[in-house]
Amino acid sequence: PYHHQRTKETVNKCLANAGVPFQVELDKPTPDKSYHSFLWKFICLTDANGSPVEIQCVGVDIGDLKKAQKTIQYQANILQQVSDAIITFDNNRRITSWNQAATNTYGWSEEEVLGHEMGELVQAEWQNANHENALKTFIETGHWRGELREIDKAGKEHYIIAAVNQLYSDYNEPVGGVIINRDITAEKKLSILQERVQSVLELATMGAVLDTVLNELVLAIEEYQPQTSASILLLDVKTGQLRHGAAPNLPDSYITAVDGTVIGPNVGSCGTAAYEKRLVIVDDIETDPLWADYKALALAHGLRACWSQPVINQKGEVLATLAMYYDKIRKPAAEELAVIKLAARIAGLAIEHVQTVTALQESEEKYRTLVESSEAVIVVLNEGGDIQFANKITAAHLGMASDAIVGRNMYDFFPADTVDHNLTLVREVMRTGKGVVHESLMPVAGQNYWYRTSIQPIKNATEKISTVLVHASDITQSKAAEAAIRRNEERYRQMFELVKLPKLINDPHTAQILDANPAAVEFYGYPLETLKTMTMLQINIAEPEVVLEKMGQILARKLDRCDSTQRLADGTIREVEGFAVGIEHEGKEALYCTYIDVTERNRARATLQDANRLLEQRVQERTKALEQSRDRIEAIFNHSGDGILLLDANLQIEQANYSFEQTFATTPADYIGQPLVTFISGEDHTVVEGQIPAVVTQHQTKRIEVQSRRQDGTVFDAESSIAPINRSDNAVRNIVCIIRDITERKQIEAERQKYMAEIEDLYNNAPAGYHSLDQTGVIIQINDTELQWLGYTHEEVTGKRRFAEFLTPESQAIFLAKFPQLQQTGVVDGVEFEMICKDGSTIWVLGSASVLKDKAGNFVHSRATLYNITEIKQAQKAVAEERNLLRTVIDAVPNYIYVKNEQQEIILNNKSHAEFLGSRVTGPQQKGAYMKAFSQGMQEKIKTAEKRILQGEAILENSEDLIVRPDGTPLWTTTTKVPLRNLEHKIIGLVGITSDITYLKQQETQIRESEERYRLTIEAMSEGLVVQDADKAIQLCNSA
Repeated sequence: PYHHQRTKETVNKCLANAGVPFQVELDKPTPDKSYHSFLWKFICLTDANGSPVEIQCVGVDIGDLKKAQKTIQYQANILQQVSDAIITFDNNRRITSWNQAATNTYGWSEEEVLGHEMGELVQAEWQNANHENALKTFIETGHWRGELREIDKAGKEHYIIAAVNQLYSDYNEPVGGVIINRDITAEKKLSILQERVQSVLELATMGAVLDTVLNELVLAIEEYQPQTSASILLLDVKTGQLRHGAAPNLPDSYITAVDGTVIGPNVGSCGTAAYEKRLVIVDDIETDPLWADYKALALAHGLRACWSQPVINQKGEVLATLAMYYDKIRKPAAEELAVIKLAARIAGLAIEHVQTVTALQESEEKYRTLVESSEAVIVVLNEGGDIQFANKITAAHLGMASDAIVGRNMYDFFPADTVDHNLTLVREVMRTGKGVVHESLMPVAGQNYWYRTSIQPIKNATEKISTVLVHASDITQSKAAEAAIRRNEERYRQMFELVKLPKLINDPHTAQILDANPAAVEFYGYPLETLKTMTMLQINIAEPEVVLEKMGQILARKLDRCDSTQRLADGTIREVEGFAVGIEHEGKEALYCTYIDVTERNRARATLQDANRLLEQRVQERTKALEQSRDRIEAIFNHSGDGILLLDANLQIEQANYSFEQTFATTPADYIGQPLVTFISGEDHTVVEGQIPAVVTQHQTKRIEVQSRRQDGTVFDAESSIAPINRSDNAVRNIVCIIRDITERKQIEAERQKYMAEIEDLYNNAPAGYHSLDQTGVIIQINDTELQWLGYTHEEVTGKRRFAEFLTPESQAIFLAKFPQLQQTGVVDGVEFEMICKDGSTIWVLGSASVLKDKAGNFVHSRATLYNITEIKQAQKAVAEERNLLRTVIDAVPNYIYVKNEQQEIILNNKSHAEFLGSRVTGPQQKGAYMKAFSQGMQEKIKTAEKRILQGEAILENSEDLIVRPDGTPLWTTTTKVPLRNLEHKIIGLVGITSDITYLKQQETQIRESEERYRLTIEAMSEGLVVQDADKAIQLCNSA
């Protein structure tokens, strides 16, 4: 009943074509109301005369066949859509099918690979197995899974997770297998980069030299992006030059040529990046103007593109540049931009670490020199007044050597009452921890001197105050000068206050009002104390730069008079003539200024001039406005980038601009009088015509997107704005239509959406953790990397948990102190936190954060970057424990063990050597501090031997020496010294081990003396004495 018509048509065909078979597929209803497919064959049988006798028909059930075909088609579609490469092979391991993902991964089409073995096409490196073991496992178990590194048709490297499974027939016989390969190249490279970054951070924190750290960082970048040649140039701030830092794979000749380049606005990629403090992308060196003076050098070395990121520290200062070179014209992808910024951040951490260490060393030397060269008396005292340090000027004041002063007491040099007063202050400073400054008159060498004395606490390693630093400056002459100055100031004050004109004394550099006479107080209307808190920038109505420039000219004697407009306390505006001269005020440069009010005089003069100009100005302005309006309308119409049409009320074109003719490739002869829809695609005619009633009757402007059509038939996306003009008596006489080509905008929008998706992927899969907090500390955004560290999902964290909840109590305290600071200052950098994971374990992270604010400056949310430094922290702990163990072992050894630097200064020694010297070494000690134990000759011998060791010429082994201690007792020693080398095998010092062998020497002496007594006794005997051995050979006989 469902196919009567098709059955009738087939029967009629049979009758009309007797003897010819026909077939048709028909669905037959089943008892369960579903349908089953049958293939029906019809043929018309005839009699001897050819007349139809009957029609025979045979039905064949093809239901299962149809289902199988649909299943196969469905599965084939799935295999072509999946992202994993799926490859099947027969029992001879020859490829029988190859999906689209396999083509995308390896580059070969299915036609190219069918009948080949996989090994013939793809070179594979087995990461966690080998080919023989994998094949054995597959044969024995029917499956294998593992990781491979494979090379595709273009020679590109891929990391693959492969799964191979045996396929069986309906009779359970092997018929081949299926390979499912997942390309994990991006994840693998990110993992490798993260490991290398962690290694670089560890090198930096462990004190490796800067060259090694930067070189490792560059190699990590090049491993992540093999087509890249990276370099780091260090900025010499003093000279503005970029110096070579690291570039392991750039040509030496190129490195030498760019070394020392001075930064500037058009100095290649690196010079410009350092100068302008921004990322510089040059995708074509040959054509980019930044490389105009350097492209010949780059092109000669095969370099075609260069991207450079400045390395900037927390103060906003440029430290270096990180560049990525390519041998082809190339623009960066979002992933590559993230890598160069990450690498620049790591380079900044390493460079800042080295600079900090160097600065500390220079600071120590600077302060040491400062103390010794100071003209002030500097001593270190304990609570009882014992002198523990005295500089050279102190020794000179007391007429003694510095060594003779140290160890003595203050009472040995000054009257008791003076010492009592100063020690009272010393004890107060030690009790409160707060320094004091006082002036006092002290007798020195029979004369009285005025001293300004500062007493400051000195804390030891345990933060306890055991000594104080006393800094005393001789101010005797200053005291005498102060009395003379006070007398002169009094005379000047009387003259300044009696003058009736307003007078001010101003700071020429800041415009601060330093003083004012009574006339100025009356003129400006401010109390004297208020005036002295103000600047001339608040009074003068002029740009601050102009005011300060004129003050500078007066100070330089280039100007002595200037006119200005000033605002008084009541808001009144006055014009004044100012006369000024440079003077000295309280020891600093100042301006002595006198002002005359000329407001009324200037107003009278200006009134006449204004009246004379007014009429002429109005006429000129009106004429100019009309001309500008005309020119502006013509310029907009003729030079607009959009096509502009003037239409009549019937939408026929009366006039068009140049852009319309160019866009549509037409001429006035072709478009004048034509309807607007001539240039609109036929599908959009009704869209345009449907907007016209609202334009004409309601005077509305309509903006629509349509497909515009050129005369050659090509179409493009356009935005059309249609608006009424020439409104008269509420009637529209003309319509203007503006047509804008938005093809590029459409493309850009599509690219933007793709780019945003890539940015989202980079954000979530970066090797660093990212999150944002609202003003209460709740996490409002977090990337997948940080969630994976912690073991949580977005649903468990975002908008629900505070960041502090993931911190240990100690780290919570740090966060609660730093978060308000971040909200106030806008940035926090280099903060370490210990975070608690979901499984109870903890990780260490190094975090930096900035703040996003609205236009009003209010906090919106924070943006934080975290680096997982757990392994670094564990390594630091292990190194500290190892150092402590080594130190304990060395201190337990009775031998004297010590280390010297290249200047032959002891920088480290053990407990035994400290007891020998009388002090533990905690820093470089001058040679004189430990040479006192040796004679002059021995000192020269030690110096000569150590110089040879430091020059790599020899080592010293078991050298015996006799040392006479300060108390006169002899000390026999045996010493071994060997050179100390750094990781680059450069000699940076020496290690010495000295053993006390005095006891052995004493034993040797006693033995020799005993033998001598034995010999003399034998010689003194009157009897003959003969000693024979077992063979009766004479071994000894005396004289008798």
